[in-house]
Amino acid sequence: MQPIERQIPWSEFREIFRAHYIPEGFIKVKVEEFLNLKQENKSVMEYANIFNHLAQYAARHVDTDEKKQDCFKRGLNTKLLMRLAVRTFTSYSDLVSKAILQEDAMLKHEKAKKRKESSTGPSGNVVQRLCLPCVH
Repeated sequence: MQPIERQIPWSEFREIFRAHYIPEGFIKVKVEEFLNLKQENKSVMEYANIFNHLAQYAARHVDTDEKKQDCFKRGLNTKLLMRLAVRTFTSYSDLVSKAILQEDAMLKHEKAKKRKESSTGPSGNVVQRLCLPCVH
């Protein structure tokens, strides 16, 4: 005789699966890694990928979109965070998208600034190259 089939809610299945296949110590280490995650020198895309991977172990820290956004912002580098701090985002995905765009704009600005600095001398004057007459 077959047992009566019952639908198991996803949250219950996930708990049972984790308890059986993923050691509690491993989850604790991953949660700690998640809570200490910082963007540092990573691109926003690299940071978001690591964040999303580790977030699966820290479910109670990201169980709402607002919590997920707060955790993500907490790890951003301060320069990027400063530019995003006064904005509100419709979702975590919107935050990540705007952070990527902001980072791209900042990188373009820095490249343009470096190009400008390399074409001007230390006093801010345009560097002129000395051309000596060609001797044949």
